[in-house]
Amino acid sequence: MIRAFLDSLRYIANEKGKVSDFIQRTWKLSPDVAEQTYKEFIPSLPMDGKIGVEAVQEYLDSAYRSSEIPQRVNVNALVDYSILEEVLKER
Repeated sequence: MIRAFLDSLRYIANEKGKVSDFIQRTWKLSPDVAEQTYKEFIPSLPMDGKIGVEAVQEYLDSAYRSSEIPQRVNVNALVDYSILEEVLKER
């Protein structure tokens, strides 16, 4: 599953035309808007599959402040990139 996720990220990054067409068809956008959406979306993709732990911690803190979760959670108790690291070493 991790390999498939990384492959999909690579596909999205390398197939601008196909992905822009998909965006256009799916959300019924003009070609220009679909391409702009693609351009704005690409920088947010974690090409190595890793979401920054700082961003995850900010999300968790926000969820705690808004009572979406009952207690504060340390991101290090949730995030483990060890299997992802193994897959990345294979590539």
